[in-house]
Amino acid sequence: MVKLSGAAFAGTAGAGTDPVCPGRLADEVASVHELGVQIAVVVGEGNYFRRTPTGSWGIGRAEADEIGVLGTVMNALMLRGPLTVRGESDVRVMTAIAMHSVAEPFIRLRANRHLRRGRIVLLARGHRTALRDRRLRRGAAVPGAVRRCAAGAKRGVDGVDGSDPKTHPDAKRYARASPAGRRSSEG
Repeated sequence: MVKLSGAAFAGTAGAGTDPVCPGRLADEVASVHELGVQIAVVVGEGNYFRRTPTGSWGIGRAEADEIGVLGTVMNALMLRGPLTVRGESDVRVMTAIAMHSVAEPFIRLRANRHLRRGRIVLLARGHRTALRDRRLRRGAAVPGAVRRCAAGAKRGVDGVDGSDPKTHPDAKRYARASPAGRRSSEG
């Protein structure tokens, strides 16, 4: 499982979508998928919406979360396009909000089935609900709690961690991953 923050889509602009960023992210995701790794991507929304000023706008927390989910759907659709152009023909966007014309409803068992069938799953959900997807991580083929791996996708990330280094300071860093769980460590 990979977490791509909304900032990964904004690039140096800091907001909106940099036209180059979805293609770069798609290259990273596709390169991991080509290794035979099952891949689910949790997509952030921070390039479109930050929750901090919502009180002064008269927007409650629940509404702010719903706006955030819409941002994740926008980013997932922005990522699905370049993945499809790169030959990844079976990319599924799943979301917690009913949007049947653009995305499938998120059902954990369905997401796991998509992964087993070699599909890329883009999870377009709010950050609170994305945290609940840890159950999906345990069912995925990538060993450990892989938090993020697209180079530069979140604050200059350049590798894969075996677990979250914020909560596990001794987390092992992997420079690259290969199918069948064989990993190459940076030491």
